[in-house]
Amino acid sequence: MGKPSWTPDQQQVIDLRDRNILVSAAAGSGKTAVLVERIIAEITEGDSPKDIDKLLVVTFTKAAAAEMRARIGSALEAKLLEEPENEHIQKQASLLHTAQITTIDSFCQSLIRNYFHVIDLDPAFRVGDETDLELLKQDILEELIEEKYQQAREKQDEEFLRFTDMLSTGRTDRAIEEMVLSLYQIATSYPWPEEWLCSCRELYETTSVEEMEQTEWMKQLLEYLGLCMKEFLEMARKALEMCFEPNGPEVYAEAIQSDINFLETLQGLSSFQEYQNCFAMQNPAKLKAVRSKEVDGAKKDYVKNMRENYLKNGLDKIKERFFFQSTEEMLADIQAMTPAVRQLIQLTLDFSRAFAEKKREDGILDFADMERFALEILLDKDENGVRSSETARELQEYYEEILTDEYQDSNYIQELLLTSLCRAPEQKPYLFMVGDVKQSIYKFRLARPELFIEKYKSYAVGKGPMQRIDLHQNFRSRKSVLDSANYIFEEIMQETLGGIVYDEDAKLVAGASFEGCEHRTAGRTEVLLIEQKSEDAFLQKKSLEAAVIGEKIRDMVQGENPLYVNGKNGYRPVEYGDIAILLRSLTGWSEEFIEVLNDMGIPAYADTKTGYFTSLEVETILNLLHVIDNPRQDIPFAAVLRSCLGNITDEELAWIGTMPAGANYWDKAECFLGFLKWKKEKIVSQGETQFSKLEKESESTETEGLEEIFQRKGISF
Repeated sequence: MGKPSWTPDQQQVIDLRDRNILVSAAAGSGKTAVLVERIIAEITEGDSPKDIDKLLVVTFTKAAAAEMRARIGSALEAKLLEEPENEHIQKQASLLHTAQITTIDSFCQSLIRNYFHVIDLDPAFRVGDETDLELLKQDILEELIEEKYQQAREKQDEEFLRFTDMLSTGRTDRAIEEMVLSLYQIATSYPWPEEWLCSCRELYETTSVEEMEQTEWMKQLLEYLGLCMKEFLEMARKALEMCFEPNGPEVYAEAIQSDINFLETLQGLSSFQEYQNCFAMQNPAKLKAVRSKEVDGAKKDYVKNMRENYLKNGLDKIKERFFFQSTEEMLADIQAMTPAVRQLIQLTLDFSRAFAEKKREDGILDFADMERFALEILLDKDENGVRSSETARELQEYYEEILTDEYQDSNYIQELLLTSLCRAPEQKPYLFMVGDVKQSIYKFRLARPELFIEKYKSYAVGKGPMQRIDLHQNFRSRKSVLDSANYIFEEIMQETLGGIVYDEDAKLVAGASFEGCEHRTAGRTEVLLIEQKSEDAFLQKKSLEAAVIGEKIRDMVQGENPLYVNGKNGYRPVEYGDIAILLRSLTGWSEEFIEVLNDMGIPAYADTKTGYFTSLEVETILNLLHVIDNPRQDIPFAAVLRSCLGNITDEELAWIGTMPAGANYWDKAECFLGFLKWKKEKIVSQGETQFSKLEKESESTETEGLEEIFQRKGISF
């Protein structure tokens, strides 16, 4: 098998050495293959190839680490076939199983096990079970809040009691508990959680409007407003251009120009108070009526829709969200919240310490502990600042390069951990980072894509000690798919949404070529719009959407003109296993989709842990247990009848529901069975009738058998 044909940019990623490198790798750009090739080149080529155990390779998941290790192993085997006598390559193959190709959590755990004595940690620690840790958190927090209540009553601490009255809802303190746990989780993503929590408290200790204007959150708000005004201004200018196009709505130009003047004024403001004053004077001009029949209707609608976007959906929303009160009123609200915030942060600090003490007593670590302890091992911090520890300097001498994948999903602690091992740009080990900020989806898990964006903007394209390489080409998808993705992202992705402007440098470029096929293949991207008519109102939205998707899948697989896809040996008909359905969230959707698709004869599977108790099979058994415990529970009983255990149809359930007896479904079902028995007696008394023939067919005179016959033969009562 010949060597892959790399693009110039890919080859640069493989060959470039002795500097910090950021690779912005678009989806499908072959970044894993390039990363593996770089590692193979470093450990097998050149005058002094490296040993693989001198590289630290950090991936995002264990599966990705296992895949990379397997790929490197396969590449080393291929090298050995070419050079069976090469002792260095033989050595790399033997070192592969000890190489640090790992997740950040596994690396931290390994670091702690090797250097536990540095931080005086019991070496017999174990990683706690996530469920057990959540229960432990809950127990500690409940005990802590109860202690706080007792202390407040004994010391007559009105501040704590006002805090609970202000932030708790109902008769429980669940809202406070959730706030503490949420604040604690956010704090653990920072290198020094307690310092960060204390800095949050300082944000509320503002004594004047002038001080408030200088706070960090106000600076970020003003930066956000500036970006919004820039985007709104671009939209208004596009609308103005359309006004003067042939057959454009030129009469709208005066109002649009007044909007532009107002937005330009807003863009030049530098304080919250200035924005406040300017918004107070806002008075948008009305669009003049279009009387000319020569004006293009589509162009007129374009201008009106664009104006609605930057006025009603833009400026009006910002005004409603941020400028609903004066700066003095805002300051008064902040000061009124200060005692409650002070109590909330103190409660979070006390919980953090109590939780840490309990884990230490039990010899348990969680993932946040592993990162924090690893940081303690690698960094020394005192009043003079932060510096690399003796252990970090020792590891800096050992490692020759640090390579991290999915860099856009790193957080502050992970960034500090890896940079503490790196001495570049002066000397090795150097830092090699690869990722794509457009694929950053873990901000809800406290990933910090701004770390990637900061380097993306500061690293040079070309030569330099800190260099950026962009991989634009996509080798996975057809041009039609990429064109659709580019069209959507060009319209919506700006600095305020996505972190970067989706310009020519960010676009996906088709890199794969597909041979022609005489059969139906993937063409233009299709958008299916589902109109839910009144007669379909009984169908749930999820079921309707699943049914439409199911029909599309069935057409591709079983239709008269099936879809053909590119396989290992050329084109072949598409199979169900080739198709994936992407959902915004699996929770509450996957079970419904699987049920509908299975009913349509389409095999479907969803890999989800959260949906275990909501899966069809488990819900059926749980409902059966509910009925055994108490049969007069309408919903579980109806669900069991409707399931494979009862095989009752919706029409038959409706018949049971029309029975006059009782208020619950069990009594109605008993009444229905009595009706069936009465009908049996009536038919039998008529002699050799239709019933007698059915009775002979079933070879049974039991009521249960008769019911089955009635259902099968469609006899109505």
